[in-house]
Amino acid sequence: MKVIIPAAGIGKRLQPLTFFYPKPLLYLGTKRMIDYIMNSFKDTMVTEVIMVVGYKREMLEDYLRKNYKQNFTFVYQENQAGLGDAILLGIEKSEVNEREDLLVILSDTIVDINMKKFTKKGKTKIAVKRVSDPQSFGIVETEGTTIRDMYEKPEKPISDLAIVGLYYFADINKIQESLNHIKNSGIKTKNEFQLTDAMKYLLESGESMEAFVLKQWIDCGNFDMFIDSNKELLKREKIKNYYQKASISDSVLKENVSLFDNVTVKNSKLKNTVVFPNSIIENCSLNNSIIGENCIIKNFKGKIICSDKTIIN
Repeated sequence: MKVIIPAAGIGKRLQPLTFFYPKPLLYLGTKRMIDYIMNSFKDTMVTEVIMVVGYKREMLEDYLRKNYKQNFTFVYQENQAGLGDAILLGIEKSEVNEREDLLVILSDTIVDINMKKFTKKGKTKIAVKRVSDPQSFGIVETEGTTIRDMYEKPEKPISDLAIVGLYYFADINKIQESLNHIKNSGIKTKNEFQLTDAMKYLLESGESMEAFVLKQWIDCGNFDMFIDSNKELLKREKIKNYYQKASISDSVLKENVSLFDNVTVKNSKLKNTVVFPNSIIENCSLNNSIIGENCIIKNFKGKIICSDKTIIN
């Protein structure tokens, strides 16, 4: 099985944090975001991991090569023309075998799932979750677990089952043909080549698809979601806070606090806060905050989101 991880975007909704990092390298929970993605399929039979990269590609490539032993192929997406375009580019740059299967997982999709069950050969599967705002997502219409139709961010959704960014294709050649079809036909949604449109064409061509309903899905799309995601990840590991490699003195960590390597906290109170490595927090009371790497934050009270090397005194 091949794995494609699209990771070319600039992470605009998480700026200024992404001024210094590609989004997959942001710190969250107890590790970097990409580590959760890589760990999610570690027990499956993967022959190749295809990373579709773009923004700050060198940082991501270096990190993965240093920390993982998988067979990586890095594919540069110069013009970001949609998820469908990214997947097609990844497939085209790989040597595809007949009837080979494919797992696609977005670089910010953190799920609690039995990946062996999800990638069991036989039927194409799409991971979905019930949401309160389906108009913001690609959605599927189902009969039982069988997918009957799908739509990309519909104005008037007829289903609340959102596509969460995890896909298993039983035959890589079939999804490649569908992606080629929408690209050659100029089929776009919101001016981009969408994977949803290719899957819809595949469905109309007779492919059987199954909706794999998730109980939990961690979406790190904006700052509020980032803080919520941190809480869920700590909860998953059954810990209140993470601070194993930090130095803490005369301080209180209330809940949902992640302090990464060489963070120093003095005379402070922290809640719902993530602090990247090598930063100093002193005489502060922080809530719902995200502090970048190599920052010095002193005598501050309230909420703050700052990029690397920020100094507040």
